[in-house]
Amino acid sequence: MAVVKQWAFAVCAAMVVCGIAHMLLPKSNLEKMFRMVISIFFLCAVLSPVIIESPALTLEIPDIAYAKIAERSRRLDETATRQALSAAKKTLEETVMAKLSQKGIKAHTVTINIITNGQNELNLQDAAVTLYSGEELRGAQIKRVLEYELGCPVALEFY
Repeated sequence: MAVVKQWAFAVCAAMVVCGIAHMLLPKSNLEKMFRMVISIFFLCAVLSPVIIESPALTLEIPDIAYAKIAERSRRLDETATRQALSAAKKTLEETVMAKLSQKGIKAHTVTINIITNGQNELNLQDAAVTLYSGEELRGAQIKRVLEYELGCPVALEFY
């Protein structure tokens, strides 16, 4: 069916080209010969499916190309996973810092450990927060708040 549509489009395009060429044709001695050329062109467009056999187009991709594609896909997947881990860690670290600053506590460092299970799923394993000295008395409260907020074990250290 697609072949018939292509042929019909080619015939219509040929008619348009022939009509435009006929309108642009100057009145001269060559008019009869030019009309014959236009007629032959249109006849070729109409008979083109019969005269010209369309070549079979096949595309074979060598096995080495599949290997290269698989390697690039693997590297792209690793890069995406690494970037997702980095973004998740950064977001969680900023969340912890913001939660602590709401309580009036300034953290020295926040370390988040995230693991992947191979199916593009990130799991928060644990967190370690280093606070400045002087916050030891509120350490248990801070630990409970952070563990509730993050949903994972939190280790507190004091600097």
